[in-house]
Amino acid sequence: MADKQMEVWSVFWEVITAEVAARMQVAVLSAVPPARSSSSLMGNAV
Repeated sequence: MADKQMEVWSVFWEVITAEVAARMQVAVLSAVPPARSSSSLMGNAV
């Protein structure tokens, strides 16, 4: 029972964190000028 509950929670948190990360990425991309976004963000990511 407990294992199943933990499994559900882990999946739930994965979905939530993925959603938050996606929204933050969109916010950053929209905040940064299009000309700079691709090069600067890729450089920071690597």
